[in-house]
Amino acid sequence: MRTSLQVQFDLEELELRRTDFNVKAFRPYLQQVGRKLQREARRLVAKPAVSIEGQYPGKRTGALQKSVRYRIFKSGYGMKISQEMPKGSDDFYPAFLRYGAHNPKKPKWSIEPRKNYIEDVFEKNRAFSVDAVNRGLSDSLKGIFEK
Repeated sequence: MRTSLQVQFDLEELELRRTDFNVKAFRPYLQQVGRKLQREARRLVAKPAVSIEGQYPGKRTGALQKSVRYRIFKSGYGMKISQEMPKGSDDFYPAFLRYGAHNPKKPKWSIEPRKNYIEDVFEKNRAFSVDAVNRGLSDSLKGIFEK
């Protein structure tokens, strides 16, 4: 199970095909967005403290912080930022922090849900992301209509 955020664009509305784009010119813009979102999401979980309900998760070992990654699709036409399984974990701990956990055998033990830092980072940087994608699209389309 992964928590991820994806943004998709519909090229049919613009009457374009994938072959109209220069993927090599578009990829750096996706990398720029991915690096910024990854850096800010990691910063939100870098506070060395015990977190409580409704706060961002605190940092104990740094495994959660390192598990935040961005990936550019093989096609080069999209990217996603997600939490991967922390190395050395048997269970997907980020899910327990995000959605909470309760043990029916131990009624007093529970983990209350924490804030979704990946979604918050994306919402905070939505304008930057859309602007970078727009710049990337305009640069990757240069020369196609000039013949």
